[in-house]
Amino acid sequence: MGIAVRLVIDTGIQIFGPYLSQIAAGLGISIVMLGALNSLRSLMGLAGPGFGSLAASRGYRQTMRFQSLLGAAGVFIFSFSSDVWMAALGMVLMGLGIFSIAPVLQAYMSAHIPYERRAR
Repeated sequence: MGIAVRLVIDTGIQIFGPYLSQIAAGLGISIVMLGALNSLRSLMGLAGPGFGSLAASRGYRQTMRFQSLLGAAGVFIFSFSSDVWMAALGMVLMGLGIFSIAPVLQAYMSAHIPYERRAR
């Protein structure tokens, strides 16, 4: 399951690269501005340690569900945005959900896989 989640997450991260010009044209902004929004999305990965402490207190699965909902809400808002501010809000939510789920997923896997079976 972890590999499938990582495949979907990594695909969601990498999908913007080839289509930056089309997405920027649809939003009516320059490619440079969309690159800045993409950087804003990546910057949200710094919230990962906060989600890690939340996962330690609330549970890994519940935190991953919350992060998945954040990411989905961000994609939904971004896909229906008509101006740069709504697109920025979508990118922030998308970044919080997408980039913070990988450390929590790794912690979940390490908590449930015996030490002898890791790295196989």
